[in-house]
Amino acid sequence: MEESFKTKLVDIEINGVPLVVYVDNDGVFSTEFKDEEYTTGGQYGDLYRLKALMADTVKSSRLEVPFVLYDGRRGIMRGWHATQRKILVTWRDGTKGSIDTYANVWKAEDVSDETIAEIQRLEGEIHAASKRLRELRENTQHANEVFNEAYGEDLDDWRRHQQGQ
Repeated sequence: MEESFKTKLVDIEINGVPLVVYVDNDGVFSTEFKDEEYTTGGQYGDLYRLKALMADTVKSSRLEVPFVLYDGRRGIMRGWHATQRKILVTWRDGTKGSIDTYANVWKAEDVSDETIAEIQRLEGEIHAASKRLRELRENTQHANEVFNEAYGEDLDDWRRHQQGQ
């Protein structure tokens, strides 16, 4: 496998943000923005496509939208990763990550810590109840097995015998 090399091609500015554009030996254009690499893909790249991608990325990167994920984690939406189609987030503890664009969230101001605690408590109760329900249902049998045991004869044998006559 051939090693890929990047060469600085040009400095550009997108919406007031300076970016350095590189091209690799396969002709793929790339740049870095907020510790993320953006490329035009695995085929011969198109510098205009990279500029359009970065225009969208830079515009959306200026957002700071506080939110609470359905599991109770708090964070701030900071942008959109156009190539991965994920929302970039910074979690309450400072770690960075991403969430799916269709993840279930609340606006931070729409949910209280008490509501989240109640949801987590209820989910715990549901989990425990589901586990107990599975345990209780574990020893069920098919009706014909119970009937055969009480009747003293296998109904399937009786049916096969009747069909054979």
